[in-house]
Amino acid sequence: AAGDTPFLPENLVERLAAAVDERPGAIAVACSGGKRHPTFALWPLGLHDALRRFLVDEDVRRVSAFIDRHDFVDVEFPMLISGGYLHDPFFNINTSDDLVRAERLLPSTEP
Repeated sequence: AAGDTPFLPENLVERLAAAVDERPGAIAVACSGGKRHPTFALWPLGLHDALRRFLVDEDVRRVSAFIDRHDFVDVEFPMLISGGYLHDPFFNINTSDDLVRAERLLPSTEP
C-alpha cells in the first residue's frame, strides 16, 4: 500500500483476503468510487516470476495492465464522510493542497 494514503480502510487486508479465498491465484484489488487502486492489492506469490518478466523483460510499468492479464477480483470500498466531506478512502497526499485537504478530513482534537 502507498505510504501517502492516510485514510486507507482498517479492514483492507481482511476484505482483500476474503475476496480471493475461493479463487487461489487471483489478485484482489481495492476499488472505490468507480476507480481501481492497483497499488492497494493482495498479490499471490505465485505471480512473482510473471510480474518480474512484465516489469523487467517487457519494461512495462503500468501495474493495472499486469492485473488485466491475470485473474483478479475488484473489491469495492465505500466512500467515507469525515469532517463533513465525502472522500475516497484511498485519497493520497501528493501536493500541499492535498495536505490541506487531508487536514480538513481529520477529526477535530478540540474538546
